[in-house]
Amino acid sequence: MNKSNKKKWHIVIPFYFGENNLVAFRGGSPVKKKEEYLRKTVESIQKYLYDPEIHVSVCNKVSAEVAEKVVSSVKILDCLPPHLPYSSVKAAAEGFFGTWSPDDIFLFTEDDQILYMNDTIIQDIEKEGAANFFTPHRWSKLFYGFGRQKRPIYYVEGKKGILDNLEKDTPIGEARAFNHKYRAQTTLDSAYAACWATYVSALKALPFTNPKNPTPKITLESGSFILFDSPEKPVLKLDIAAGEKPVDFLVDHLSGYDYCRRIFSFERIWRHIRKFKF
Repeated sequence: MNKSNKKKWHIVIPFYFGENNLVAFRGGSPVKKKEEYLRKTVESIQKYLYDPEIHVSVCNKVSAEVAEKVVSSVKILDCLPPHLPYSSVKAAAEGFFGTWSPDDIFLFTEDDQILYMNDTIIQDIEKEGAANFFTPHRWSKLFYGFGRQKRPIYYVEGKKGILDNLEKDTPIGEARAFNHKYRAQTTLDSAYAACWATYVSALKALPFTNPKNPTPKITLESGSFILFDSPEKPVLKLDIAAGEKPVDFLVDHLSGYDYCRRIFSFERIWRHIRKFKF
């Protein structure tokens, strides 16, 4: 891989070493896999970028001790676990992780996502990131055939999976063309990949208005949903309908597979239970 980035990239990854009880059927990464998934996430970033500055944000000492086995820069934020993604983005904008140049690149991603990023995607972000947010497609490996949920089948490195957050009835947004062709996303769900990149100047311009313990409370997705609070800058994804290949800018959501496996096991057991009459 030709690491061709010309600008400095700053990456922030929120990491919580504990069970995620905010998703149905205890979704998220299994605790025993969290260190492994974080390591794979970091290694994928280092594969595509030259000398990236990688920070991991945590909200307790236990998480910090695990994260320090993977990266050297680990910062503890004073927030609740569900607020960690949003608080991490806000802290980055406020300079908590360091003083960054306005035209440097900021990338946010979850701790269980293997990144795929073509060199020409990097060029687009570095040239057009002041006026746009770039987000990848999100892919999850299927557990056998279960978990499709009417989403498109797509193969990554010979493995069968689905493209998440790609709904047929989502309104089509404005087209943008640089090295690649993109579409502006029109809904929170379609834009969501828990990963996005932009200029530091655009990061700092985001309207952080929520208090530390807001009502309604900040959700895990708020670290990405905040992009829609800056409507003058579109959230761009590769335009598959225009012939773009999703794998040119994509994240493999590792715990998506674990989630499908959990659901499958639950439903299989439930089918057996229903056979008996009490």
